[in-house]
Amino acid sequence: MINGQSREIVAMRNVGPDDRLLQVLFIGTRAPYNWYHWIANVLPALYVANTGAVPTDIPLVLPDEIRGFPQMMESLDIFLNGREIVWLGQDRLIDVGCVYWADSPVYDAPFSQQRSSRLPLILHWDAMVGYRDTILDHYATALSPLDGPQKVFLGRSSDAARPYNSGQVEAWAQEEGFTLCFTDHLSLLEQVALFRNATHIIGPTGAAWSGLIFAQSHLRALRLHGGAAEYENYFSNLATVSGATIFDLQGESLHPGIPDDAFKVTRHDFSRATRKLLSN
Repeated sequence: MINGQSREIVAMRNVGPDDRLLQVLFIGTRAPYNWYHWIANVLPALYVANTGAVPTDIPLVLPDEIRGFPQMMESLDIFLNGREIVWLGQDRLIDVGCVYWADSPVYDAPFSQQRSSRLPLILHWDAMVGYRDTILDHYATALSPLDGPQKVFLGRSSDAARPYNSGQVEAWAQEEGFTLCFTDHLSLLEQVALFRNATHIIGPTGAAWSGLIFAQSHLRALRLHGGAAEYENYFSNLATVSGATIFDLQGESLHPGIPDDAFKVTRHDFSRATRKLLSN
């Protein structure tokens, strides 16, 4: 519905506010319904707002799509503290008198459209540790009796973005004793347990790696991708919170010059990288 924009002036067509609120809390970011951005940006901003003592009687504005993701709703309950949610649909505008805007402790937005101007991500370490510890404390009792595989391969559906020779790589990983896991089928608690129990994780780049923030410091991980610029340190950035170590294995891009496109990993490179990952 945005017809044009000049600096802070935004022109909307055929739409007007259908509600007015005196004040709201805003923790928005780009693609909040993406699991990485939810874990790295949206929820941490709510933690910041709570830490900054934004009164809980001020409602929180969230996009309506969030209600379709059980894991997001599960994680939201940890930080709401009874705060009301105002669900904002794509075709709805609200007029607000005063907005409390909590910044995310992970800086990756706004993202420059010029790739040459993009910089590696940074985060506020103390805030992210506090955020991570809040989640771990919430699940402390439930995590104790849980057990899981120590060698994990993060599976991804074959029709996902950035396809790769997943069938071959998954088979090679299972030959090396890795257990194939699909995090999008797991609750947040199960994802936390998976990363905390693991000693070694391998998988293609993607939002599944967001769980690195919950890992223990002895974790050694290997991310597969088809090419990445220096600013694409999304997951190594999160790994600094837990102290985990993540390495990259760059495969062969099937369409050179097209970022984030299909790639292929060879058996030789995968076996060599896996041996190094498992060695001391």
